[in-house]
Amino acid sequence: MADKTDAIHTESIELQRAAAHHQDATLEKAAPMEHIAEYAEAQHINLTWKSWMVVFVTCFAIMAQV
Repeated sequence: MADKTDAIHTESIELQRAAAHHQDATLEKAAPMEHIAEYAEAQHINLTWKSWMVVFVTCFAIMAQV
């Protein structure tokens, strides 16, 4: 059994959901300069025509199944 000196902490589900929603909202409103910096640091991959052909054929095969 717990001693009387042990503290018991409880949180409501609504408080957890509100905190998660607040965290999501702050991520969506990041400063545009941060996005520009991320884009500048990104390493772009140059695809050859063979790579584009694979992408096209794969997309066509997936859409044909729909």
